[in-house]
Amino acid sequence: MKKIPQPRRRLLPGSTAGALLQTLLLMAGLAVYVFLLTNRSLPLLRTLGIFTRYNFTLLAPLLVAAFTLAFTPDTRWGRISAFLLSLWVFGLSLTGLWASGQSEPGAASGLLPWTDAANYYHDALRLLEGFSFQLFSAWRPLFPALLAGLLGASGQNLQAVLGILVLIAGLSACALSLQVRYTHGSLAAAATLTLLFLYYRRFSGTTLSENLGFTLGCLGLALLWQGARQHKAWSAVAGLFSTALALNARPGPFFALAFMLVWGMRYFRRTSFVSWRFLGLGLAAILAAFTSNMLVQRQTTREPVVPFGNFTSALYGVATGGQGWTQFREDHPEVAALPDPERTLVSLQVIFKQFAATPEKALAGVRYNYSLLFSKSYYNLYAYVRGENDLVAEVVRLTLYALAAIGLLYGLIERKDALATLVSLSAIGVLLSAPFVPPGDAFGMRLYAAGIAVIILLPVMGSFFLLRRFGAPGRVLSPASQPHHSPALMVMILLTAAALLAPAAIGLARQPEQIQPVACPDGQTPVAYRLTPGSLVRVIREDTWQLDWMPEFHRGRFVRQIHNLPSIEPIEEFERIEGEFTLVSTIDLISGVSLLIVAPTAQLPSPPAVVRACGEWSANPAVRAFSFFYIRSTLE
Repeated sequence: MKKIPQPRRRLLPGSTAGALLQTLLLMAGLAVYVFLLTNRSLPLLRTLGIFTRYNFTLLAPLLVAAFTLAFTPDTRWGRISAFLLSLWVFGLSLTGLWASGQSEPGAASGLLPWTDAANYYHDALRLLEGFSFQLFSAWRPLFPALLAGLLGASGQNLQAVLGILVLIAGLSACALSLQVRYTHGSLAAAATLTLLFLYYRRFSGTTLSENLGFTLGCLGLALLWQGARQHKAWSAVAGLFSTALALNARPGPFFALAFMLVWGMRYFRRTSFVSWRFLGLGLAAILAAFTSNMLVQRQTTREPVVPFGNFTSALYGVATGGQGWTQFREDHPEVAALPDPERTLVSLQVIFKQFAATPEKALAGVRYNYSLLFSKSYYNLYAYVRGENDLVAEVVRLTLYALAAIGLLYGLIERKDALATLVSLSAIGVLLSAPFVPPGDAFGMRLYAAGIAVIILLPVMGSFFLLRRFGAPGRVLSPASQPHHSPALMVMILLTAAALLAPAAIGLARQPEQIQPVACPDGQTPVAYRLTPGSLVRVIREDTWQLDWMPEFHRGRFVRQIHNLPSIEPIEEFERIEGEFTLVSTIDLISGVSLLIVAPTAQLPSPPAVVRACGEWSANPAVRAFSFFYIRSTLE
């Protein structure tokens, strides 16, 4: 692979006035971002937010056109405009969730962390209160550690933390798209950023680990791209570290790492067949990422835990013919109940026996998972490209498949194009991971957040090849001048430091809360929990005259939107709640157990406050896992 030609440097006047103007623009852009998330009085803003969150047919071409215009200026102003526009688009998606109060698989009523998201959120709260992570977060502790740090710094304001996570994700997606802009032009960059946004928008507003996996994955590929573009091995090594860290935060297509390493060994070679120096540095970077994950695990967990221990459930699902990760618990509940690391060791023994006994089922499981990647279901490679018009979305997905095939072949055949080869080899690693990261275990390629940028760049490379081959106008395909600095490395370092240092910083800053004993009537349970701004949902009467917007929703909208939760039992539980009430997803400060507080709004003090109360768990056994706790009385 030949070196990528170095583009010209275009230097802008380095006047103090110019630097000041750029700083003011960035600050104004961030102020607009905050305004988008906090203003609750503009009906137009509500409409734009919901449109950005849920539309596809009109939104996708509008985004491609707008991003193309933003990326086109070959100056620092072009980079600033692209960053600000991406930031506002990502922010509008979060605004749409909060304005609609829509329930999604990771958030109930637009805010309350749900299922996996609730596990991460509650463990982050536990860490802040001196408890350790439970098993679910201990398996992959990087994101809940970062989440705990952000919650601690924000006074446990969940909405503020979600706004920060979305801001970082938007910046990271833009950083990768800018690298594409420098080599393939503004149209390719706009298509990349649009597809990245369409994938990420359903995770914005949730406390799912996909937030960190997506962000670090984008930064990792951006650094690899920059390393290839500038022929700097250190940048590519940093990209491997970021990608490995992304896969630790959101386990997924680990084989992509091996293929990225092979690409770097070939690209950065000098006289020998491969670069042994890059091999050593790359392996060290990957090892450092896994070591970092283990260090965080030791700081946040008291009991020994095998990293990624729930991987065995996914592997068993493949071994049984593609039955999914839940099959293991159904077939071997006695093993699933064992503590780690015994659970993981026994699970592996069971899986190996299953493979040996019925290898044909394992092969059927592999075929099934690959069939999902190229199916019409919600589990295909581009399932996140969907919207209100199924036909349009299906046509777009088929087009993306065709372009992805062209991009894959081009990168494998035209080895002199180092960037196309990077994308193709990495994509092969992602695809080979499918039997071990079953796409059927979570719809919309959720498990592939750390490597999704590679899959997105395949059709971008394919379309670039076709447009250049058939003589498209050169302006939108022409490379841009090389900037002095890239934000990707700085953002990656800051994120890594925040996740690694958060547990220690929390331990140093923690001040034990003195909770006075709570005496409750017979049959009621005492609890104490924090009521913090930006972390609750209030349901108000239908005759209250105001606009529905987080945190307050009329009962009719609340009941209607809660129906999008993935389980019927909690939906029915929510429907039975009467009057004006407040919902808080939190933990008991005394025991550390999870709570979904349902309290009469009139009984609650103004946040922030530590609330001591008496109440009862829901008597419905079908919702025991969701921790519904009904407040009967609140103590002063």
